Parts: sequence; structure tokens; C-alpha cells
Amino acid sequence: MAAESNRLERIQRFWNEQSDWNAHVAIYDSPDVRDPRKREEAFEAAGELDARRLAGFLHPSSRVVDLGCGIGRVIRPLAGLCREIIGVDISTTMLDKARSYLDGLPQVRLVHTDGASLPSIEDASVDFVYSLLCLIHVDRRSAYRYLREIERVLRPDGLAFLEFQNILSAEGLAKFQSVVEGDYPLELYTLEELRALLGSVGLEILTCHETAEYLHLTVVRGRRDAWMGAVSEGISVEGLEATGLFAGSDVAGDGALRARLASRLPRPVTLTLSTGWVQADGTARFQGRGLLPLDRGQERQLGLHWDARGRRLAIELDGEPCSGLETTVADVGVPGPSLLQVGLLPPGFAWNQASQESFPQLFYSRELPSVG
Repeated sequence: MAAESNRLERIQRFWNEQSDWNAHVAIYDSPDVRDPRKREEAFEAAGELDARRLAGFLHPSSRVVDLGCGIGRVIRPLAGLCREIIGVDISTTMLDKARSYLDGLPQVRLVHTDGASLPSIEDASVDFVYSLLCLIHVDRRSAYRYLREIERVLRPDGLAFLEFQNILSAEGLAKFQSVVEGDYPLELYTLEELRALLGSVGLEILTCHETAEYLHLTVVRGRRDAWMGAVSEGISVEGLEATGLFAGSDVAGDGALRARLASRLPRPVTLTLSTGWVQADGTARFQGRGLLPLDRGQERQLGLHWDARGRRLAIELDGEPCSGLETTVADVGVPGPSLLQVGLLPPGFAWNQASQESFPQLFYSRELPSVG
């Protein structure tokens, strides 16, 4: 026990020293963050970018945990999307700075951890846990204890988004080789290792997105098949109606697509609406994304409206602009047929063939005639 206590004290001292040296760089290192003239703007922009990646996991009623929150880089842009967000960190210095950085956000609570637990968070009380490149800086035994804690605090079928460094990638191996002679805290994993470790504590991988260096995992407390089946059967799209351009009857004019969404899931969920109009040469005429929160037993009206004159795509829920809306319109490309695509993505899922096969009722496409 004395050795364990000393080890955790060393970890806390390391991150306190990092915070005193430069909390921004210690949390998110980039050339712009290292530049004092650009630091604040770049740091906040990075936090907002990560928040957009996570927003689809949150519902206005969600209780959320940020494991390894630092000074609250991601908490600040996410706080308004949920009921409560709990920031957890081992560094008391980071948490002191977080209190200032997050001042005025009533949804936020900060908790000091011993380096392997989630203290003061009740069993089965959390809807979503995320940890962005935190567990790679924790030794494997402590990381495993954190995984057990994540399973403990998540409600049944609750989700977590966890990032790990991939030892099997060239970049991951190079990073390992660069620190192997020093004492910088860094652990690397393989996907199969993580599958076994997560499974042993009651968590299963829903999706894995691999980048050059990292493994980005969405995991569920419980059985993957049960979660997938519940979402497939519990969310329906009915009364689909296309008019104008979207019906192919007025290729030069406006268009609309309307549908009713209904949820029979036992708990609230947020879907990410992803739309695209893809031209014959593969370029996008427009793209749009929006967040669609659904409560149990709720029915909502979804509408997409294309304004040809203003070159604008509007996404509406129940007649109001969709939250989290991002819309871009590209220049008109070559003449020829095009494809309208609409997908409703469950938390953690991307637009790909596997998602379409798993949730066919949540995807819609229509071929449109020549647009040129």
C-alpha cells in the first residue's frame, strides 16, 4: 500500500508541475498553443472541435463524466448540452485552474481523484463518460481500475468514449520508442488487448475508429448486441414525404423532405442528422449536420428545406432550427445525376456501410436528375 501511495503521489506531483509550467500545452500541445499570441484562441478552438465530436452522445437530461478534465477545455463548450457534467482530475492545480476557467457554469462539478477511482459518483448514475487521451498517461493497473469504475458509475446501456494509443501503428511505436528511456507516463495498447480488458469489467466495444496513431472507442455497459437491437427496434422513421427538388420534380428549384421520428427506447437518446447532396463527380453540393434529441415515447417532426435561390439548407425539428447545426454549401460542379443522402446516426456511429446495414430504417437516399 505504501508503494501504491507513493506512486500516485508521484503522478499527482508530475501533473501539478505540468500545470504550473504550462497547463494549456500540457493538456493540448500544438504549435499554436505554444505560441503565447495564439494560445487562448487555439486552445478554445481545439476544445470546441472535440466537443462537436462528443455532442451526439449528450441529451439535455444527461449526466456526464469527463475523466482527465484538466482545466475544462472540453467541459466548457459541452456544459450547455447536458444536465450535469462532472470533471475528474488527479491534479489539484489543474482543478484550481478549472474552477476559474469554468466559472459561471452551474452544470459543472469538479472532483479530485486518487488516480484510479471516481470518488463521490454514485453507482449506475451516469449516462456518458468520456476520456480524451487521459488513460494513455496512466499505468495499466490504474487504467484497469478506472475501467472498473467507469462500468460502476454508468447506468445499464450507458456509453463511454475512450481514446488509447495504438502500439501496432508506426506512429504509436515511434512515440513509444521516443519515451522508453525516460519517465514520461505513456502506455500503449492493441485493440484486442482493449477488447479483453473492457470485456472483463462488463464493457463492450460498440465502434472503433482507428487513426494513424490512436484507437477511438465507443463502449457500452452491457451487451453490444442488446444495445444495437434496442436502437434498431426502438427508433422509427415514418410518413416520409419529399417535394420539389428532393422529389426530382423541380431540379432547378427548392426542395423539402419531411418525416416523423418516434422513440420507444426506455431512455432519452440523441441522434446526429447527417445530410449530403453528392454530385456525379463525388463533390458535395451541400452538407448539413444537426443534433436530434429524442425522449422516451416522443414523436418529433423533422424537416429539411433547400432554398435554391439562397443556396441554403435549413434543418428543422418541430418547426424550429436544429441544435448543433452545421451546414456548408459547395460550388456547383459538373452537370449530371446526383444523390441525396440523409442519415440518422446513433451515438458513436459514423456514416458507413456497417451503420447502414445495422440501422437501415435510419438512412434514406434518392437519386436526383441532372443538376447542371
